[in-house]
Amino acid sequence: MMEEEALSKVADPLVISVEHHTLYNQIMRAARTRAPRLLVCGPQGSGKSTYARILVNGLLTTVDTRLLQHHVPQVAFLDLDPGQPEFTPPGQVSLLVIQRPVFGPPFSHPFSPDADPQEGFYLISSHATATLTPGADPIQFEACVKSLMLSYLTTLGEEVPLVINYPGWLSAQGVELLLRLTKVICPSTVIYLGELSPTKAVDALRGLSDQITLHVLPSHTGRRHLRTPAQLRAMQTCSYFHLIQSRAGLLQWDATPLTRVPSWVIGYDAGPRAISLSVSGGIRLSLPNVLRVISGSVVAVVVVYKPDIFTSENVTAPDPAQSSCLGQALVRSIDSFTKTMQLVTPIPRALLDGMFDQGYHLVLVCGRGDIPHWAYDEELNVANSRSAKASSSLGAQRTQSMTGTAAAVTQ
Repeated sequence: MMEEEALSKVADPLVISVEHHTLYNQIMRAARTRAPRLLVCGPQGSGKSTYARILVNGLLTTVDTRLLQHHVPQVAFLDLDPGQPEFTPPGQVSLLVIQRPVFGPPFSHPFSPDADPQEGFYLISSHATATLTPGADPIQFEACVKSLMLSYLTTLGEEVPLVINYPGWLSAQGVELLLRLTKVICPSTVIYLGELSPTKAVDALRGLSDQITLHVLPSHTGRRHLRTPAQLRAMQTCSYFHLIQSRAGLLQWDATPLTRVPSWVIGYDAGPRAISLSVSGGIRLSLPNVLRVISGSVVAVVVVYKPDIFTSENVTAPDPAQSSCLGQALVRSIDSFTKTMQLVTPIPRALLDGMFDQGYHLVLVCGRGDIPHWAYDEELNVANSRSAKASSSLGAQRTQSMTGTAAAVTQ
């Protein structure tokens, strides 16, 4: 019923208000002389992701009429919203380079480790929060942001424009975190969407007026949401797991249910190619309980570059300064007798083996993510689809037969 209701709705066109358009033009003009660093923040549902995407596309496509060329060939995108990320699956924060305009919802352009450069974006670094909001573990989230900013400065430099999409967690503790990270990011402009929302965050940001330029704009209102945030996260995760290697910059998906996809069998107890387990999101569990929690769930696959700082007995999340997230995996099963588990993941096996060959360590990080109901229902959905097609085909045959019989009787 919910699916039929969503399909019957008509999507609203994207309408840019005068305030948004005026600021957009101002930013595009300023970008001719200096690479901007734009932080987009505000409460949940205020249109932060949409406006951040508009800014990215504008920087890439706006033409300087004097020089007859685009402003910049690439834009850095710091995606700090683990609940509604633009490219990676939920539960990650990342730094990417975008080289061509971004269109469509996030599930239409998921990131793959073996992505074709022609797709127009590539990953610099990513970290697993294993949560959908910074509020679950603010300390770990702050460490992830600091690591990503260091990657931006050392890898790209300040000459590459940076657009930051900040999450909507703006409680009392969330405002404090926003202020600390604003000082870390050092944005040239902060855009706060939601002028009618509580002003604690706005008042706090105005206290940094000597360091930043603050613009407070109304949020995108009046737009109907065809899907709930949980449904969009499920679609994005499903899209990520079914993505296959692209050809000539075109993304392709494999509709085969994950139950039929070959799994990767890996040990988790000990050995040179064993994997460790950890928990994020402020959860404290013993190792046996971690095994019970992750069975049948989606986990982040994290590489630790200094194996001596992480052991199988350490169940806390890896330090972002010494690690990065390769992607995500679905834990199909765990065999406690052989100390092995089966993982389904779009991460190329060659990439995972290469991490072990270089002496690095792999860790599975679980936390407060969504239960992957969509993965459990895939076989049932395929069976129902085939049944519906068979019934439709049989009905068509019966109609054709009855039509032929009636024509013969008429003659």
